[in-house]
Parts: sequence; C-alpha cells; structure tokens
Amino acid sequence: MQDPRVLTYMERHELNTLFPELEGALLRYQPSDPYEFVVGCVRSVQQKKRESKEPLLYSQLFEEYAAQNLELNSVAGIRNVPSTTSGQISEPSNISSKKRHRSEEDTLMEIRTPPYFSTHPSGPNFDQKGRRMSVSAESMKPTDNIDERPIIYKSEEAKKRIDEATTLNLLFKNLDRETKQHVVDAMFEKPVVANELVIKQGEEGDYFYVIEHGLFEIFVHGQLVLEIGDGGSFGELALMYNTPRAATVRAKTNGTLWAVGRETFLRTITNCVYRKRKAYEEFLRSVSFLSTLDRSEITKLADALEPNNYDDGDTIISQGEPGEHFYIIEQGTVSISKINDSGIEQQLPGLNVGSYFGELALINDQPRKATVVARGPVRVAALRRDAFVRLLGPIMDIFRRNAAEYNLQQGRPQESGDNHVSSQVNGDESMAVDVEDEYPRKRSGYSGAGGVDVL
Repeated sequence: MQDPRVLTYMERHELNTLFPELEGALLRYQPSDPYEFVVGCVRSVQQKKRESKEPLLYSQLFEEYAAQNLELNSVAGIRNVPSTTSGQISEPSNISSKKRHRSEEDTLMEIRTPPYFSTHPSGPNFDQKGRRMSVSAESMKPTDNIDERPIIYKSEEAKKRIDEATTLNLLFKNLDRETKQHVVDAMFEKPVVANELVIKQGEEGDYFYVIEHGLFEIFVHGQLVLEIGDGGSFGELALMYNTPRAATVRAKTNGTLWAVGRETFLRTITNCVYRKRKAYEEFLRSVSFLSTLDRSEITKLADALEPNNYDDGDTIISQGEPGEHFYIIEQGTVSISKINDSGIEQQLPGLNVGSYFGELALINDQPRKATVVARGPVRVAALRRDAFVRLLGPIMDIFRRNAAEYNLQQGRPQESGDNHVSSQVNGDESMAVDVEDEYPRKRSGYSGAGGVDVL
C-alpha cells in the first residue's frame, strides 16, 4: 500500500487530478512541443490558484490555453454550408483531405443510432471509432435551489425514448439517476419539417438532440452517409466542447426532436454535483467512523462517492466475486447471508443507514465473503477501490482495528479477511455477530464504526 503521507500530499495539491487531466490534454491536442505545452498549462494553473481559491476545472483551463497558443487541426473554418434538395449537400472546396478524414471521425462521435438504422455503402464504418473522454465546460456558479431547474412536460413514452436513446451515451451513462432525470426534464421539444437543416457542418453547435419520431439524413462533406430514425441521437459533441459541427443533419420527413443546450446541460450537472456534495458532506459528518477526517478530506470523499439505487431483492454484492467498491448505506436496509464450508446458507444481521460494508475485500485483496441484498428500496454511496485507498488511508487503521478487536473478543487470533459482522448502534457501541454464533453479543469501548467485515 502506498505511503499515506504521499497520498495526503497528492490530495492536498490536487496532483492526482492535475496529472490525468494533463495527459488527456496532451492526447487530445498533440502539441508539436509537448514539454512547452505542459509548462504553459501548469503556469496557467498556478496563476489561477493565486487569483482564486475556488476549485479549478482543469479541462477548461487547458482548452483555453490550447486555443490561445496552438494551431489546432480542426474544421473551424467551415461556415454556412448551403443545402440542396438532392441526395448531396454542397461543401466548401478548400477542405483538405486530412481535415475531411478527421471530420468523418468526429461525425461518429456525434451520431447515435437505434437498432433499426440504415447505412449507405459510401459511409465510414460507424462501429469501430473511438470517443473523446474529457469534458470542457463554461464556468458557472452552482446553486442548491431545486426550484430553479427547468422542467418541461413530456409524456411517459417520450421520457422512455429519451432514456433508451441516452443509455449508452458517453455523457449520460456516467450520470446518477437523479442527475440524468434533471437533464431529461430540461429537454425541450423541437418540431421539424421535411428538408429542414437541423445542424450544419462547420457551424458551432450548442444543442444535443434525441429523435422522438421522424427520419434524418447525415451528410459529411456533401455525401449522404447515414440515416437515423426514432430513438437515435446526434450532436453530443456540442455538450462536450466548443467545437464545430462534424456533419450536416437534414430532416428527411417531418419529425419531432427533444433538445438540450450546452449551458442548460452543464448548469444542471453543476447544480446536481453541488447538491450532491452538500448532501454527502452532511451525511458523512454523521457517520461515526469518519469522525477523524477533517473538512477537506470529507469534501474530497463526498466528491468521489457514487450513488447507487437498488430495488427490493436486488443483489448489491455476491459472495465469491472480486471486491471493487466500498459501500456506505444512505437509505434503507440490507440483509446479509453467507454460504459456509458445508454449503449451508447462514443469515447474518442486517445493516441500515450509516453502516458500511465491503472494506476487507479491498484491504486484503480477497473475494467477497458474503452476499448483501436490498430489503426494500436501498440507496448506497459507493467508493471505487482506488479512491478507497487514496481517500480513506487516514482511517485504514480503524477498519483493521475493528476486525482485530472483534476477533480478540472471540478468543482467537486475527486472520486476514476473518468473518465477522458489525453494525452501527450508536456512537459508542456496536453489535458483533460471529458466523458460528446463534445470538449477537454487544461490545463497546471503540469508535462505534459500523460495518460488514466479512465482505
């Protein structure tokens, strides 16, 4: 395990965030002098940190630096592509083949097709291209006023179609359920008529579209390469970058689109992240085993937690599977069971709000030792393995001590990943249940941190 002092140093100076963002910027812009580019980006960070104590959005800062200092290979010079009524759309004649190839790659990143789409032989292979991963956003002040968010009426069928169209979308699939719902609520209806140009190649884009119904043609440099229909989507790069459109989209039939703009999208996400941070900070301060963390550590932990919702009967983790997450229960109750060496299932005491589970599988790098199932609706805050080690290093001894104290009370030496369960009762006491015991026994005298250490 890495020295906690190193982890603390990296966290204090945000280096664990800065370096991956720098690497992403290098891969995206590929400057001719990467060393000069890195130095310039770091100097920009240094200057911003001197000017303000607010958190920095590194991707935006690096994009601004690149725009001012690099001659990027883009299609920014293409403007006002006129439409025709035939199967082609004219394009400016000064586009190089190199730029044309790049634009066709970018087109793929913009288009999502439902299962029932038709392609044209002249088009590129739309299943074998990569996708950009970084997001660049305008600065905006977050708010926790839920009444300020836009809510535009949609039928249940429309909501379902939008949800299905965005399930595998790069930007949407990493949003939690609440944030995605807020984005969907903000999408507005846009009727279109046949032959209407929805977006034009080369123009800067502001909107992402999901097709409610209708058929739409995709043109790259005047060539028809794709047709998409109900449930398809296009224009997502507009939500990621201030970048020119990589294709022209024309309505082949009358239709209806659902659209969301960059500013609304980013403000919705920013506000959701802000509210999530505040809610998690308040929740984490109420969890006894985290009481030794300072304010900045709590904030970083709040940012790293990922909310997951489960319905009654859903399995959260299964005995024998690898451990990749640590969990804290936000809402609801879970049951815990274990298959012993004789193949008999044993029920262990359940856990409720404020309890944790899953830590020993990460600490000891062992498979899960029990199965956890939701009993009623359950919401947990999940922490990935790397974040668990990085952010909870200062209290790792608490996890180990809880396991050791339980085993000592049972009169046997501690074994790595030994089986016991503890759940939070109050700030001073916990219940400990051995998998061989029929009845629980109360113990006290330590931090009262609640958890399932069999997992």
